[in-house]
Amino acid sequence: SAYPHNQGVGSRTLKKLQEHAAEHGVGLTLYPWKHGQVSQSKLVKFYKKHGFAPKVSGGKDMIWRPKN
Repeated sequence: SAYPHNQGVGSRTLKKLQEHAAEHGVGLTLYPWKHGQVSQSKLVKFYKKHGFAPKVSGGKDMIWRPKN
């Protein structure tokens, strides 16, 4: 979903993607786009809420790894 704050669609989609990734033991990486309708800071907050963390301290590239 391009706009994760739109009626919870992004949360449901991201959860499903994480479930599939976890089944296969794969991590996910992303870079919150800064030129869309949702601000980059709100996207970072959204992804952090869903278990993503910056790859490096202060960076915008984010990573999620399945729990073992």
